[in-house]
Amino acid sequence: MVIADLLGVAKVAAITLNERGRISHWDDTATELFGVAPPRALGRPPAALLRLPREHRGAFEPGGFGHVWCGACTLPRVDDGEPAEVGWWVYPIGGTPGERGVSVLALAADLRRLRRDGIGITIGDLLLAPPDRPAGDAAPARRPAAARLLRVEPALTEPSGDGADTFAA
Repeated sequence: MVIADLLGVAKVAAITLNERGRISHWDDTATELFGVAPPRALGRPPAALLRLPREHRGAFEPGGFGHVWCGACTLPRVDDGEPAEVGWWVYPIGGTPGERGVSVLALAADLRRLRRDGIGITIGDLLLAPPDRPAGDAAPARRPAAARLLRVEPALTEPSGDGADTFAA
């Protein structure tokens, strides 16, 4: 095992926009967070589906914003109007749209859930501290392959000085 296998994990929604600024990918976590299923979300501009605050709408427009935006806002869920507190990481894809016409990648996390449950901790594929497991349930669980959020980078640690990999076990 290598310390680089130590990860913090959180449930994060992945949403992509095509070159026209319309939703081209909407995953199950986006459905849970915003209360709308993919058939209703796909093909629509985010501002027409989600009641995003006006000051944040530009981050979701291909070519209009031009750089990475991270922030948080509260918006009503589509299904029941309940407020959802969302942390956003929005990445414009530079140049020509990617292979599938992706021009913006947006990741979204439920901030209330993160505050309440915290993040999970994994080593490799073994989930050591799940974020939402009931107390006393110590059975290890496997994390989904797409659950990576944080990574400990060995390049940011002190070198050993003798050339040996101090993190290899």
